[in-house]
Amino acid sequence: MEASYYVLLIFNSILKGETSGEVANELNKRNILTPARYRRKVLGKCSDDINEKWNAKMVTRILKNKMYIGDLIQGKKKVESYRNHKLIDTNEEEWIIIKNHHEPIIS
Repeated sequence: MEASYYVLLIFNSILKGETSGEVANELNKRNILTPARYRRKVLGKCSDDINEKWNAKMVTRILKNKMYIGDLIQGKKKVESYRNHKLIDTNEEEWIIIKNHHEPIIS
């Protein structure tokens, strides 16, 4: 199934009153790939050599991600300097947010 199906499942489970931990346990029972494992296995980004399980923090991160309501957010990280290519987090005020950029998965 597509990842969007599981995003909807997560949101609907929370709306029914389940906690993030309960949702994570259900995803683990169903052997649903975590976002990192999905990128590695389905999108071909590196090998699937990690044995990662869902947890409440992952579910909460999905619930807070504005991408699922159709917004595009850029500039969350920037390069520290031209000499040091280490990525650092930027303040939310510096983000570039384009509302209604793409079709939302959830309302």
